[in-house]
Amino acid sequence: MRRWCPCPMLLALLLTCLMGPAVSAETRSGYLLNLQQADLRSLINTVSQRTGRNFVVDPRVDARVTVVSTMPLDATELYEVFETVLEVHGYAAIEQGEITRIVPSATAKQHAVPLAEHGARHGGIVTRVLVIEHVSASQLVPVLRPLLPQVAHLAAYEPTNRLIVTDSARNIDRIEHIVARVDRPTDRSIDVIRLENARAAQVIGVLAEIAPADTDASARLSADPRTNSLLVRGDEATRLEVRALVANLDTPIEEAGNTRVLYLRHARAEDLVSILEGVGRGQRAREDAPTNGEAVIQADPATNALVLTGSADELAGLESVVHQLDIRRSQVLVEAIIAELSTDRARDLGIQLALDASNGDGVAALTRFADGGSDLVNILASPEQVDRGLTLGALTESGGNDFGLLLRALASDADNNILSTPSLVTLDNQEAEIVVGQNVPFVTGQFTGQAVGDTAGRSPFQTIERQDVGLTLKVKPQINEGDTVQLAIEQEVSSLADRAQAADIVTNTRSLNTTVLVDDGQTLVLGGLIDDTLRTREERVPLIGDIPVLGQLFRYERTNTVKRNLMVFLQPRILRDGATADRHTREKYNEMRAAQLAQGEKAPRFGAGDVPVLPALELEYRDAAEGP
Repeated sequence: MRRWCPCPMLLALLLTCLMGPAVSAETRSGYLLNLQQADLRSLINTVSQRTGRNFVVDPRVDARVTVVSTMPLDATELYEVFETVLEVHGYAAIEQGEITRIVPSATAKQHAVPLAEHGARHGGIVTRVLVIEHVSASQLVPVLRPLLPQVAHLAAYEPTNRLIVTDSARNIDRIEHIVARVDRPTDRSIDVIRLENARAAQVIGVLAEIAPADTDASARLSADPRTNSLLVRGDEATRLEVRALVANLDTPIEEAGNTRVLYLRHARAEDLVSILEGVGRGQRAREDAPTNGEAVIQADPATNALVLTGSADELAGLESVVHQLDIRRSQVLVEAIIAELSTDRARDLGIQLALDASNGDGVAALTRFADGGSDLVNILASPEQVDRGLTLGALTESGGNDFGLLLRALASDADNNILSTPSLVTLDNQEAEIVVGQNVPFVTGQFTGQAVGDTAGRSPFQTIERQDVGLTLKVKPQINEGDTVQLAIEQEVSSLADRAQAADIVTNTRSLNTTVLVDDGQTLVLGGLIDDTLRTREERVPLIGDIPVLGQLFRYERTNTVKRNLMVFLQPRILRDGATADRHTREKYNEMRAAQLAQGEKAPRFGAGDVPVLPALELEYRDAAEGP
């Protein structure tokens, strides 16, 4: 029976598909490395196991790295990729015997950096002494300094005409190559520079823009298309500077062709088209030399990709802009608290008197007050007009005269304790709105009968307008430096009130419109109202109502006390990654589920399966570096 032996590359590819966004696998032909936002320390551990190197990691080393390899890597290639990752993220490797130290690049040159000789194989940060034979080492310092990163060290030692360079070994090899092409005898007044990769006519166009032609020290440039060479005439310092610039420009083209496809991970391709077109117009406006046409930018919504067509310079600039814009945007969780506590106390107390002195033919005297409700005469005629509260009446007859007394007393208490906690999540610089309420009809007009002279016989009708009554929260966050969030807030809380003496529905409205600056996790009070109102009204019969004790029979009193406390608070939380979002989601989800379980315990008449309860939620956010 023939056995099927799978291809190692096929196994690696299959393992890459099954293991998710963070994959590292060893194959027969090498090591396949695929990482998406992985922890740098996990990569250091992997490199240490595969290369046998010992690493000492500075506590400040912390980053998320992305590495994609389509072909297996051996131990040497893996370490070269590792050095490149460190350089991209601002760290450096310093080899000290059998130990390699990983430190920030800014402080690397302050450590015991190994001294590398010419031709020796070294990795990481090294120090090399370059021997200069034909030109002055001090003249090379200002020429080479722009070609090195800021954290690198470059100095000239004039007594022996040497250059001392501290940087990555690969970058020093590049500097040494440039120095070798520059450090040539300068006894001739004309230098011939043979180009290997660039075209002489294009290089002359670049140098002509930066070399002023109105000074005696300026170089005179000429191109020889047959040999693809540059002819430079000028003084020694000028020719030296031109040779250094030409050596840096004469490099191979990294990518061929004039069309590139960029797949976006976070941004929408359609949104970036207009931005990139504006950037392209700005690039062409800054160029004095004529171009071969503007870049063409198209979006492919199906794959969320950008298709760029243009010159190499334009494509490089546009691609750099795309990489800076295509980043994961942070989210903001905004939680608001509206707390309102109000108390309404009212007390009515009064006496009304009536006297009939004409044997029922008429009323001789009657006391009546505006706040006293119906009087004794109306109640006798229509008993259903008795007002709320305690109403006591008395009637008596003496000497043919009828006397009546009406006592009314009422006390009312009303307490409100309202707490609303709306919350919503939105992207940085993205407006969001949440509305929780009712759609209430309001009468805006009506027709009750037929108008004079109207023969159409129209039926009565009403016109109604519906409006939302409830809670509305609209917010637009902007994350600033230092985890500070600027919030543009529009908040409104409305509710239906008692109709009282109004002709239609009455709504209570509390609205707020402001812009605030809040730190991440800080709770800030947006606004508030503390209202304490006391209204006292007294009605009395002149003179008689002022008599002590007896005057109480001719007096009516009403007292109304209203206290209201209203406060609005807000707390933003920045959700930069999935772990933070999972944590807050779990808190809210479990809080709602616990409330449902507690509600089910209070309703024993239902079975356990009859009470709707959210299922248990298990949110296990896994870091990309952990793998499957």
